[in-house]
Amino acid sequence: MAQKCTVCSHESIKEINKALINGVAIRKISEQFGLTPSSIHRHRVSHLPETLVKAKEAKEVCESGELWTEMVSLKTTCIEILDKAKEMGEFQAAVSAIGQAIKIVVVMLKVQGELKKDQHVNISLLPEFLEFKEICFDVLSDYPDAKAALIDKLKNTQ
Repeated sequence: MAQKCTVCSHESIKEINKALINGVAIRKISEQFGLTPSSIHRHRVSHLPETLVKAKEAKEVCESGELWTEMVSLKTTCIEILDKAKEMGEFQAAVSAIGQAIKIVVVMLKVQGELKKDQHVNISLLPEFLEFKEICFDVLSDYPDAKAALIDKLKNTQ
């Protein structure tokens, strides 16, 4: 039966790992926490890399969540700009906001794994795009020139 790591089960495991990561001498750590230098060494070699990998993965998950929130916020901002441009009769700004929102949706699809990096997809078939297109056309229904400009821009978008 394998012996249990005395460092992993120590009440000060976080402080010990932090000391190891910061390069504190093994002998000093062993004296400070009442452990043998060999147990600290075994822990550093066998368990610390696993802990660091888990910490890195957790950090990446947090960062990706923050990036996703930013993407959603940017998409919302584009839609708000579209609404304001409509109110002001700024059709070029409206078309530009729609174009940016489309680009953001494509990136979001790539992040979700629904769209591969080099994959080309006709987004006009996606339910999210169809809903977005209906919203845009509804917003622009009172502005036929803007609607025509949007349709032209969408046809020329790759």
